[in-house]
Amino acid sequence: MKRETNLRVLYVEDDEDSCELVETILGFANIDVATVQSVENALKRATSESFNLYLLDGKVQDVLTLGLCVKLHELSPDTPIVFYSGYGGKNDISSGLGAGAREYLVKPYFGDLADTIIRIVDNVSPNARAKLLAFQEANQPLPTPLAAMAPLRTSCPTTF
Repeated sequence: MKRETNLRVLYVEDDEDSCELVETILGFANIDVATVQSVENALKRATSESFNLYLLDGKVQDVLTLGLCVKLHELSPDTPIVFYSGYGGKNDISSGLGAGAREYLVKPYFGDLADTIIRIVDNVSPNARAKLLAFQEANQPLPTPLAAMAPLRTSCPTTF
C-alpha cells in the first residue's frame, strides 16, 4: 500500500543493516524513516520532532527499550508505538504491550510492515492527527522538554 502523503516513523534500532532494510521497505510506501541507535537519541528526536509512529527494537545497545516505550507513551500518548523485535517470547510480548505499545511484531515479520504501519496510523484519533499536522506545518518541536522527563527504566518489570 502506498500513501499519498508521507508518514514519519522514528525507528530505534542499533543494527545498521536492519535500519537500512526498514528504511528501504518503508520508503517504497512513501514512509519517511528516521533511525536512531540509542535510547538517548530516540528521546532527543522524539522531543524535538514530530512522528506518526515509533518503531522500537526490543533491546538497543544492551538496554531494554521498555522504559523508552513508557517515556514515549507519556510524551505523546496519541502516537502509536510498535515493537519490532527478535525477542518473541510470551513475556516479551506481554511486557511490550504492557509498556504502552499498540502492537508487537516479531522479527522476522513476514507480513507487510508498511501496510501494518499505515493501518495503525490510520486508526489514530483525528484529534491526535490534527495536533501532529499542526506541529509539522509549523516545523516546531513538540511542547514537552527533554529536561522535564524522569530517568528511564532500563529493566523489564517482573509484574504488571
